[in-house]
Amino acid sequence: MIVRLCTGRAGLTGSNAPGDVIDVPDAEARRLLASGGAEPVTVEIEAAVDTPAETAALSPAPEKQGTRRSGRRRGSQRRKSE
Repeated sequence: MIVRLCTGRAGLTGSNAPGDVIDVPDAEARRLLASGGAEPVTVEIEAAVDTPAETAALSPAPEKQGTRRSGRRRGSQRRKSE
């Protein structure tokens, strides 16, 4: 059962903060609901929509020209003051 926590909780498997929506076994959910530690959450399932799959880009990107850089990096060699 899916519930929204009203109080925080921690255990061996992790921790949850107030407001977290978690899925717990039915017996644990009933205990949490009875003690006021959680409130029920209704889950609405949306109908599947049949949409076409996305395709690749319409055309390939144009090749860049004149973008070659020299092998020297800026700042790697300091100029000596004269």
